[in-house]
Amino acid sequence: MADQEKSKQNEKDESQEQFIKKIFNFLSSMKAGILLLILVAVISSIGTFIPQEHPPEQYHEQYSELVSSIILALGLDNIFEVWWFVGLIALLCANLFLCSLKRLPGIYRRAFYPKKILDENQLQNYNNSATIKVEDSQEEVVSKVSECFRVKKYNTEVLEDESSGEKVLFAERGKLGYFGSFLTHLSIVILVLGFAYGNRVGFENFVSGQPGDIMEIEERNFEVRVDDFEIDYRDDYSVDQYYSTLTVMEENEEIKQEEIYVNNPLRYDGINFYQSTHGWMGDVQIKNKETDITDDVSLYEESHYHITDNTTLMFHSFYPDYHLGPDGPTNKSPIPNNPRFIWMIYEGGEIADMFVTEPEEAVEYQDKEIQFTDYNQYTGLRVVHDPGIPVFFFGSFVMVVGLIMSFYMFPKRIWVRVKTKDGSSQLIIGGQGLKDRQSFTQEFNELVEDLSKEENL
Repeated sequence: MADQEKSKQNEKDESQEQFIKKIFNFLSSMKAGILLLILVAVISSIGTFIPQEHPPEQYHEQYSELVSSIILALGLDNIFEVWWFVGLIALLCANLFLCSLKRLPGIYRRAFYPKKILDENQLQNYNNSATIKVEDSQEEVVSKVSECFRVKKYNTEVLEDESSGEKVLFAERGKLGYFGSFLTHLSIVILVLGFAYGNRVGFENFVSGQPGDIMEIEERNFEVRVDDFEIDYRDDYSVDQYYSTLTVMEENEEIKQEEIYVNNPLRYDGINFYQSTHGWMGDVQIKNKETDITDDVSLYEESHYHITDNTTLMFHSFYPDYHLGPDGPTNKSPIPNNPRFIWMIYEGGEIADMFVTEPEEAVEYQDKEIQFTDYNQYTGLRVVHDPGIPVFFFGSFVMVVGLIMSFYMFPKRIWVRVKTKDGSSQLIIGGQGLKDRQSFTQEFNELVEDLSKEENL
């Protein structure tokens, strides 16, 4: 009874092992890779036709109830980040890695353990083969052929066929080219892993402030103070460069100060602060005439402030050098020579009033006195922490190396078998080039021609 149970358990274990082996073989097969590529391509094309990351209401309006329900249920509204699409990409990377890994032992043996002694028939079966007769001894032939290979930058070994006692010269060049395809495929996996790691662990935010503002970096235990912000203009008032002076602070202690500009970020604690954008801020005082309570508010352009539950003040825009033309307000220049604010009042979501004011000018609206006191430029910073960048750069380096090996390092091998009889020698030559066979054939023919010349042999 115990033997039967043990036998059944062994059969069950073998069955599970066979099942796992079949799954592994399928995932590491070329067939699975092609299938996954087709699936990713088809799903990606679907993502180009269906609008991405829109509110659910838009899908209900644009499609029928059934279609919109399917889109939202399957995550087709954010197809490139939905879990099952990410899983497909992961399977594709696993397939690419496993396929490459399965080929690696064969590539290694082919590159470092080639068959160095071939018989006469094997050499003559190559597409590139030749036979030369010369009036020289074996030692002289071996010496001169070795020198010819050295000039052409081949690594040469002189071997002896134990079965016949004949000398065989084995010459090769560019054997690292065998690894080009493997490294290129491996680099794709590294790049995807770097992107996934950075996307998962890293973050990207946007912060803004005017000189004097202190911005808290929520993901880290430090703050950044904006000390200054300037814009350099050319003679035609086009922007030459943006400059922000920033100070990193920890527990009210200044740690580091640096001036940043476009493509020259501040780097601290693995976070990069990039100069991203700029704009204008308006300062406004809102006074309740009945209670004399005053609120001081700073607003960005196109931002809102709720005066009451139903009344909203919007800082619509700022014109530093205001000019009212036939087509509406414009700027003569970006220099604040004639500054104007444009403000809007909303009641219940509808425009109730609009003001064009100068700095320090006050207007009245119902029981409120609104005074627009000052203006200032703010700097916008893109805050990026991407730990996947080193992995991405490493993957890019591996890809470049792999491509160089694939397209510039062509494995070439040539065998020369020397048969000697009555003081003369016969050379049986055969060769193969893994890539660029036309170029190798030309090189092989030149080699045969050089070896055929009487002055060489």
